[in-house]
Amino acid sequence: MQEFDDELERDLKLIDRYKEFSSELLKIALVAIAVLGFFFDKLATAIYFDSEARKLLLSYIANGALAFLASGGASLAHRFVALAAASFHVRAARRAKVGRPEDHAADMRRSRRLYVMASSALLLATVLAAAGAFILVFCMFEAVALYEPKT
Repeated sequence: MQEFDDELERDLKLIDRYKEFSSELLKIALVAIAVLGFFFDKLATAIYFDSEARKLLLSYIANGALAFLASGGASLAHRFVALAAASFHVRAARRAKVGRPEDHAADMRRSRRLYVMASSALLLATVLAAAGAFILVFCMFEAVALYEPKT
């Protein structure tokens, strides 16, 4: 009985760590969106870049902000699905512990597995969207370095 409780506690700690990781990614995405908004405002009114350079830079900023928005949305969805997976995990464990019918506990485990797979996919989407956004921001800074301001 004790090892069952220890296993449940370990699983819940793991789920909590993943949720903490996704919340950190959410914080990064929100800060990055604010910073990109600042740059968008400054570049939209900048007179020292020609119109072609300004359009390119603004498109990098807008696409980077959208990628960070997708990352933040996937992070929030991950937290919701991970919480649902933990709920199914706890319910299946409790049912197995008290000796409820095995087929019902098996259904709960199947549902938990689906939620865990969805949670993993959402966490991967969060990381990939954030990576894409960072690449777009890097490209924006490279483009700024390539274009010489008008004098």
